[in-house]
Amino acid sequence: MFPSAFVVLRVVGKSRRKTTVWCSLGASLLTLPILMLPAQLASAQPVQASPQQADAKALEAVRAQVAKVRKTDPQAALKLLEEFLEAHPDADLGTRNAALKEQSSVLFDDLKDAERALAVTDLIIENARLSVKNGAPETTLVLAQITQGRIGILSHQPAKVEALFDTPESWSRMVKMMDTSDRLQLSVASAATNLLFTALQDQKKYALIVRKVEELMQSAPALLVGINQSLTENMAMRLAGNLAGAGQSEAGLSWAKYAYQQANFDTKSIAACTKQLISAWAANDDLDAIRAFSKAQQEAAPAIAPPAGATPETAATAPTIAAALFPDPNNPLTKVKAPELVTQSRDLLLKMVGPLQGSTSYDRQHDLVSVYIALGAWKSAMQTARGIWQSDPQNPRGAMEICRVFKAADLSTVRANNFLAYLQGQVEGVNPVKQFSQEHQADA
Repeated sequence: MFPSAFVVLRVVGKSRRKTTVWCSLGASLLTLPILMLPAQLASAQPVQASPQQADAKALEAVRAQVAKVRKTDPQAALKLLEEFLEAHPDADLGTRNAALKEQSSVLFDDLKDAERALAVTDLIIENARLSVKNGAPETTLVLAQITQGRIGILSHQPAKVEALFDTPESWSRMVKMMDTSDRLQLSVASAATNLLFTALQDQKKYALIVRKVEELMQSAPALLVGINQSLTENMAMRLAGNLAGAGQSEAGLSWAKYAYQQANFDTKSIAACTKQLISAWAANDDLDAIRAFSKAQQEAAPAIAPPAGATPETAATAPTIAAALFPDPNNPLTKVKAPELVTQSRDLLLKMVGPLQGSTSYDRQHDLVSVYIALGAWKSAMQTARGIWQSDPQNPRGAMEICRVFKAADLSTVRANNFLAYLQGQVEGVNPVKQFSQEHQADA
């Protein structure tokens, strides 16, 4: 019993010294109810709801009312939600966003007003972005849900898609959302924007898509080089496909090459970009280019000399790096120019280097590699990729960044794969990274 008395005394705020004295006096069961009285009183008192709980409960009641009237009188349902938001200006982010989502649903599903529904989702996204500063854990989920809502709105209103582009207010909101270095915001904005492009592509509005994607890239240079890697690939690939559809095959091929260079070093990304390249050549019946590109990905330069110290016996049997100390000069991609927009944005790209260099996070260093790839600055690209690998050699993403640089500079995966084999001890010979550094002793 004494240990129990000791614990209770400490819980209600007694000092260790006083607790010890009471125990030494032989605290009995009669003392325990007295000592526990504050806690008992607290538990006996009715629990008052917090302001947040009260707001959430009020919204629950409003939503029940909305459910009853929205099909017969959607304007009344909308008014109920507007009145709730006016009456609860200090409600927490989750409650306000839940009310806004309901409002967006009424606008779109019941009033068929896609434009106003999208405007409400813009507000939700802005609220969610502000919550990032407060470390709100639900932010990513909120944004994902709202993005899904936007997709639903637009996918059911294909006839209104082009009007959204032509309405200055709507398009300026899209551009503003994309003009950021915030990965989360960029991802969310790109989901909505890509949906617009997909809907237009279904209508074969190729020239309009090209014009609007280029406007986005000019307004938000971050789209040229990453921040969100898949977004850069998607934008470049979208341009490549729609330029081809618009009859601008040469420009389309330029963007297909750029997408290949920027793509992450993984099977899915490379396969998608390779498919786009082949489609671009096939559209012009350029089978020779397809064959030469395929050969550049599979075959290699003559095998290098055996490593120093090898005997004739070991030299005959030891595996050697049999590939790509130098890029294949017959690779047709070497003749394809960089996209004009990338070339014209060189000064903007250079301005990105300083801020990215000041960060040690993987994401920012990954973005820096992307900038150097866009600039064709192979020495700096490889140095940055090596830095990522050296900071954490056990993490495969560093090696993958090095492979991405090989692929971008060589326009082939051969030397990148040799580097991985060399790193894993499967072959002997010259370190491909050192050989690359000798080839590119200065940036272009």
